[in-house]
Amino acid sequence: LSIRRQRQMCIRDRIYLFEPAVFEFIPPARVYDFGFNAFPDMVAKGAPFYGFSLPGYWRDIGSAADYLAAQRDVLEGRVRARPAGEQVRPGVWMGKGCAVDAQAELSAPVALGEGCRVQAKASLGGGTCVGSHVEVGEGSWLWHTVVWQGAEVPAGARLERAVVTAGGVFGG
Repeated sequence: LSIRRQRQMCIRDRIYLFEPAVFEFIPPARVYDFGFNAFPDMVAKGAPFYGFSLPGYWRDIGSAADYLAAQRDVLEGRVRARPAGEQVRPGVWMGKGCAVDAQAELSAPVALGEGCRVQAKASLGGGTCVGSHVEVGEGSWLWHTVVWQGAEVPAGARLERAVVTAGGVFGG
């Protein structure tokens, strides 16, 4: 990463922890930004205000796009974590009891939870994670997609940068 990109990541990736008294600095019924409004007000009024850095990986997953990026970071080894299951070939992890049809294609990085079924002519890759006991229907195409346990992927589905839950599909 360039120095400029690293700086942008450092500025953006923050976790804030406040005492309830912080709400005294936030006026009601108005858009109020912590960085541009609350923090300067707190400093100006002499409120205790501290910061420190923690080592390790952290990413805000408040949006589908960020959640997908975090999943891919794990699959691509940018995090000291490893997907569940066994790595059956470089970048491809499978949990116990998975069944992948011989006509299906798994392109690294991809991870399948326990008991997954991937039907014929399905294609998964680009950072796709599939939860336990999910069936991926025939001819489906999943790219940089996360499918939660309990969700369904019907035959012929075409999903890119999506989060699939039992309640629906969310774009990233």
